[in-house]
Amino acid sequence: MAYEFSENIQRGILFLLKSKKDFYLQIINLVEPEYFEFPSHSNIFSVVKNHYGKYHSLPTDDFILESLRGSISRREDIADYEDELSYVNSLDTSAIENPDYYMDLIEAFAKKEAMKKAIQECIILTKQDKIEETEAVVRKALTVARTVDIGQNYFSGLKDRWDRTFNEEHKDKYSTVLNT
Repeated sequence: MAYEFSENIQRGILFLLKSKKDFYLQIINLVEPEYFEFPSHSNIFSVVKNHYGKYHSLPTDDFILESLRGSISRREDIADYEDELSYVNSLDTSAIENPDYYMDLIEAFAKKEAMKKAIQECIILTKQDKIEETEAVVRKALTVARTVDIGQNYFSGLKDRWDRTFNEEHKDKYSTVLNT
C-alpha cells in the first residue's frame, strides 16, 4: 500500500509536511507512514508526526536527524537520511508552490485506501454476522476527507461587528412589560 506517485511527488509531500503547518494539519489524519514507498520517507514522516504531537510545532531538519539517530537500525546510515532531506529541500520550488495539488492527490489516495481497508474489514465482520459494526466501518471510510473545522472565523466580519457594536442605536434588545 504505497503512494502511486513518483519519488519527487513523495518528496514534495514530505517537504510541505515538514515546512507548512496548514498542509500538515490537513493531511496528517489521511497519511500513514506505510503509504510511502521508501523506508527513509516513512521514517521522516513518522518523526515529523511524533514531533508535532509532542511539541505542537514542526521540526527543523536538525531535529529530524537527531530523532532518527536513535530510531534507525544499525544497518542504516544517518548520512542516507541527510542526503534524503537534502533532496527534499532542493526540490524545484515551482513543484511545491501549489500545495492544493498535493492535497488533492493525497485525499483521493486516502479515500481509496480507506475504502479498500473497510471492505477487507467488512468481509471479516460479515462472516462473524456483525452487521452494525460493518455499517460503522463503511461510514467511517466514507467520511475520509481533509476538511479541517477551525470553527468560526471571528475576524472575517470585522466591519459588521464594528457597525453592530458602535453604530447601532442604543435601544432595548428585549421588549418587556416595563419598556413597551
